[in-house]
Amino acid sequence: MGSRNLVGLDIGSKFTKIVQLKEKNGVKFLTNAQLVSTPLDLNMEDPAMVKDFLAQLATQNDLKNKPIAYALNISECIARYLTIPMVDESEIEQAVMWEAEQYIPFKLDKVNVNYQILNVDQKNKNLKVLIVAAKKEKIELLKEVFNSAKLKLECIDVDIFSTINAYLENAAEKNKLVFILNIGAKSTKLALVDGVEPIYFSYTDFNLDSIVADIANKLSISDSESIKMLLSKEKDPHLTGIIESNLINLQNELSNVLNFNFSLIADKHIDNFVLAGGACSINEVASYLATVFNIGVVKLNPFETLTIEDTKFDMGNKYLFDVALGLALRKAW
Repeated sequence: MGSRNLVGLDIGSKFTKIVQLKEKNGVKFLTNAQLVSTPLDLNMEDPAMVKDFLAQLATQNDLKNKPIAYALNISECIARYLTIPMVDESEIEQAVMWEAEQYIPFKLDKVNVNYQILNVDQKNKNLKVLIVAAKKEKIELLKEVFNSAKLKLECIDVDIFSTINAYLENAAEKNKLVFILNIGAKSTKLALVDGVEPIYFSYTDFNLDSIVADIANKLSISDSESIKMLLSKEKDPHLTGIIESNLINLQNELSNVLNFNFSLIADKHIDNFVLAGGACSINEVASYLATVFNIGVVKLNPFETLTIEDTKFDMGNKYLFDVALGLALRKAW
């Protein structure tokens, strides 16, 4: 059986994104992209609530019996690089699991572990491997909830890796060192990508909701009014100052990451920041980062290289779809 397209499903705190693709003669087409408001009271730890929301999505977006790809938050996983001796292909999994056991703070029978070989070092006779582990209980509960909503969960990924996937799909040149920042409502996901290889990934608590709350507090306005002001194209100096005072926190976080990973990039220059997520719609974020780090900022349009067939899709929302697009690029078998 050949590979099949997956439906990318990304449930965010504000919006849920759905992406469906098709491919013909090497050309990828966007056939469906949906932006759905996530219920304000949705608790992702409450299986009944999640099941009801998924069932609603399935009915309203014709998702029943279609293979779904979903992403865990990087904060819910353990991900790291390992170097293992070069062994026969039949022994790789055993070697990876033996090495992984030293870094995973749970018994291996309590977690699902997946791995990907990133590099084969013939000179030193070893393999560079990326492992990702998640609690088996979490995975099984997800499968159960999706199944109860009549959805076929066929791929579970990690959000930052889906963003990287979307970046690589759209990158005109794949030999650059880039720092990807997916800045969302609740947190920021980070990744250093050298060419096509992620060399660092993490997350930080910096988030857009905190900027919204700070503006609302200092200007004595509602959160909804604060959001409108934050997204406006023209801002007065006082509002810009409030935004930039918050961005100092992000600057410090990124500086710490770069200092910590100096050994990985000491002889290289970061070509670009790649900005993803809701922050792409706030001009001050890109301009601030470019100024304080003296590094160019590129906004990730997940649909840059796609042929758009969904004529109803509002391209003004395109920056929100990096994770969903990265998921839809995965294949089911």
